[in-house]
Amino acid sequence: MVSRALEIFQSTGYEFYVLQLQADIPHLAGCLKQGQSIFRTVLHCLAVCNQACIDTRKIDQVLALPRLPAGFAELAQRMIVAFDPDELLSATGILLRTTREFLLAEQREFLRSETDFLTVFDSSYPELKRDVQAVMLACEQRDLFSLKGSLLALLHELSCGVAEVTTGVSYLDFNGLSEYEQNLVDLGFPALLPYLSAGDFDGLHQQCLAFDMRLREFLMEREVPLNSFATLDDLWAHLASLT
Repeated sequence: MVSRALEIFQSTGYEFYVLQLQADIPHLAGCLKQGQSIFRTVLHCLAVCNQACIDTRKIDQVLALPRLPAGFAELAQRMIVAFDPDELLSATGILLRTTREFLLAEQREFLRSETDFLTVFDSSYPELKRDVQAVMLACEQRDLFSLKGSLLALLHELSCGVAEVTTGVSYLDFNGLSEYEQNLVDLGFPALLPYLSAGDFDGLHQQCLAFDMRLREFLMEREVPLNSFATLDDLWAHLASLT
């Protein structure tokens, strides 16, 4: 249910953007409608997180839930009495921030499990290797658009996996990279982002070769099979060994 609550909360992003547009005009009725929609979504999200069957149209039932964001009662009252577009925008922004902080704490407490590198990274090397190769190809083609996507996908996948093993927390689309990013340099990986920021395609290409070498070492040190085969015969031999 915590996972479901995180999914519900993510829908408030576009709603808040529209609220900003309405406040810029300003259009009072539009702001009130959008603010109320966001508020209702947050209330529904909190009910789901608490696994409570309540009527979220009745604020007293929501306020009686055992787990709520800090200062939620005051924030709810502020949302209820807000009529000025700027005040409504400000109150809604604080509501979303405090609710997200609450949900992040819920995620870290309840979306946990005991796991290990073999479980998380089993059969992952070919996919990670493909990301490394995509970065290298983008460097060769001087394709900055593709390079950003491939490099960030690589850093995300590796960081997310290591974070899950070391913290036990399952990180989702709800999270920003800063909430699960790992210091890969401390783990022996060469730095990649400085070369991206500097636009050094050749330097980044060379770093990727070293990155792939360290990736292989990193997984093998943790007894994770690479499932990387030089020839088709090697692949067939591996498959035969599994039967």
